[in-house]
Amino acid sequence: MGRYYKQYNISWPEQEIEKTAFELEYERGADRAGILWPVDEAKAPECNWSKALEDFTGSQISRMFFSKVHWGGLPIHRDHNRLCALNFFVSGDFENSHNLFVDDFDEPVETFNGNKPALMNTRQFHGVQNRTEQPRIVLSVSFYEPYKIIKQRGFNNNEVFYIND
Repeated sequence: MGRYYKQYNISWPEQEIEKTAFELEYERGADRAGILWPVDEAKAPECNWSKALEDFTGSQISRMFFSKVHWGGLPIHRDHNRLCALNFFVSGDFENSHNLFVDDFDEPVETFNGNKPALMNTRQFHGVQNRTEQPRIVLSVSFYEPYKIIKQRGFNNNEVFYIND
């Protein structure tokens, strides 16, 4: 566990979510000013697993989406529309692509790969390095409460999503 992220050993319907991720149509991501980002996004549909995920998080989820990052990655940035995110790593070469956190002077402070779902502090500068030919698809659940609060509150196990000790 790092300062800016916490990985969890969560059981989740990986195959069902992966199937959903590959069926959706993606659009180029853009910020509030309309500037395009090197990421494709698709809104997660309302379905049985998304309802179970809302129950698991204990929050009404107003923004849950799939993010597809291609070769190169996603530049260092700070999210302004959410405070933290729970990311499920759906498809890609996660051993060779990493999440990266940097300090205010662009010095790397933490990295991790996508071998387990992770709660991330999206207010800390972060990005994605993807030096593989495989697009990196992540299911991202947005939270509007601070990272420390969500991390301390924890999650509610159910039949679809649960934490393995």
